[in-house]
Amino acid sequence: MAFGLTSAAIAEFAAKPFIRHALACPRKELSVRSFFFGIDCAAPNLPDLLGDGKVEKEMAPFWYSGHEEYDKLCCSFKDVIREAGRNELPTDEEWGTIDGRFARILLCDQLSRNCFRGTEEAFLYDGVALDLAKEMSLEALSSTTSSDKIPGMYAYILALPLMHSESIPDHELCLDLLKWGKERSPNLNWELNKGFVLQHTEVLQKFGHYPHRNSKKGRATTPEEENWLASPDCPVWAKSQ
Repeated sequence: MAFGLTSAAIAEFAAKPFIRHALACPRKELSVRSFFFGIDCAAPNLPDLLGDGKVEKEMAPFWYSGHEEYDKLCCSFKDVIREAGRNELPTDEEWGTIDGRFARILLCDQLSRNCFRGTEEAFLYDGVALDLAKEMSLEALSSTTSSDKIPGMYAYILALPLMHSESIPDHELCLDLLKWGKERSPNLNWELNKGFVLQHTEVLQKFGHYPHRNSKKGRATTPEEENWLASPDCPVWAKSQ
């Protein structure tokens, strides 16, 4: 699937009242979720908004396409990204809830990539996001009370830090999570995310890590990896950072 993000789409997005509010109040978990999903997460019909597939279709270009103007908007969250990445946000009734933990994942795994694109800091907080994603994924799969409170759309996004991990077992957990999410929210394009997971896993099986991260991780790139990075076989997601 091809994604494209235009300046006009970004301007329309930024003009929405709840987006303006989110950018003005970036230290609220509600602001983080509303900004990322492109909807007012305070809306009473939020479960319907997250489950009908419209958010995914409208926001996919923002999530998967690099664009300088959108990255600039994400920089409004720079300070809170760093606080979340240093585990300095209070784990209280806001940041310690299901929504709050999910917002921390968005900060450390998604908005960090936009805000710090091309630098080591883009990946610096992945470990925090991964720990939270594994915690929430296991909760979702446990069939407990908290499991019932986790939206299927959250599982769709929780899959991202799991596939960003360079550990195969995390990818296996990711596939289990996607299966769970599909049962809760069948209108989302689960096959798209599953395809991404399998692509990521294939790279790990081939190289043991992600070659496109070598320079940011202080790793030497082998001739085989250099050839792969320059080849048509290198997926788009390996060229976005």
